Amino acid sequence: EVEYIVKRVQEIFANDEKKEVPRTIGIISPFRKQADVFKRYALKKLNPELLMRHDLLIGTPFEFQGEERDVVFISLAVDNDSASGSFAYLSRENMLNVATSRAKEAQFVIHSFDKNRLSKGGLLARFFEFDHHRALEESEVRDLFAREVKTGLFESGIKSITLDETISGTT
Repeated sequence: EVEYIVKRVQEIFANDEKKEVPRTIGIISPFRKQADVFKRYALKKLNPELLMRHDLLIGTPFEFQGEERDVVFISLAVDNDSASGSFAYLSRENMLNVATSRAKEAQFVIHSFDKNRLSKGGLLARFFEFDHHRALEESEVRDLFAREVKTGLFESGIKSITLDETISGTT
């Protein structure tokens, strides 16, 4: 997940090279150790001037409270072999709400696990099951959760999100 996201950040740097006001970027991981890995890797692989130009912020959801970025990558940082407690943590309402409400323009949720590993009916499972594109394009919303997500995203200025970009494991 780290290499994949840093590559995507480099693509944003290249795409925004001639823009007077480049997009701001955030990388969120629910787990402190993963956020620290991102920080070390970004400092090693990315141009420090571009980090500042794009106001790159890397941290946990709690470090993002009160912060927003134009583009946000969320690295869930668990795989199929991770402890069940790690998956339970990902479904904590306060963590997931903060993590998924920081993007102003685009949000990418990156995971390395089979979604069948999630607890049925859990918050993260419902997040993945939800048809985000349909909710953003149509006025009819299927359920209360969808209505809340749609309202929150639009109020935050998010018009579209990309979900379910599997980079390893099964789909």
